[in-house]
Amino acid sequence: MDIVFSKWKPEWRANFLAIKADLTNGLTKNNVSYLTIEHVGSTSIAHLIAKPMLDILIVVADADFNEGHRERLKEVLCFSWDLHDGGYSFKGESSIKGRWNFTLQGVIPEQKIAVVAENSIYRRSCLALRDTLRLDWVLREEYGYVKQHLARTENQQPMQYSTAKNDIIRKILRKAGWTDREVDEKEGMVRMWYPEI
Repeated sequence: MDIVFSKWKPEWRANFLAIKADLTNGLTKNNVSYLTIEHVGSTSIAHLIAKPMLDILIVVADADFNEGHRERLKEVLCFSWDLHDGGYSFKGESSIKGRWNFTLQGVIPEQKIAVVAENSIYRRSCLALRDTLRLDWVLREEYGYVKQHLARTENQQPMQYSTAKNDIIRKILRKAGWTDREVDEKEGMVRMWYPEI
């Protein structure tokens, strides 16, 4: 699978805001509780190369991260007419424990939604990476270089590519104030046995 990057595009912010408004409307109309909807990943960081894919977090209260709430979210995201895009596909936890994944393909940019608990380490890591790279242009440049280098090597499968970035991600999280134990816990969430898709 080829990994294709794009220069950062200002319209990705507008794309996210439109999707956020749509999700807010659909979730509210259907009485699905959530706390925030957040733009994360490379498209949320100005001037960083990125795969043309919007990574979005729907954050729920820790107490709502349970099977019943997951099934209600599946009903709304996958089948509700109150969402303009609708028709999200549920992907389960996929490669990372502690998140519920939904994708919407056939749109540009592609949309990936992860539903996460408010105090989950996954959410904390997404925000730490985003916020640190928004402020530190040297690390942002280094991260972009590593991404391009890995995309040109043998790391073409999604999980190979993701785990090959561990060293630079560890460096970014350490800059954000994380301990090695916290980074180890975050890396331990990856399901190494997950089949490539």
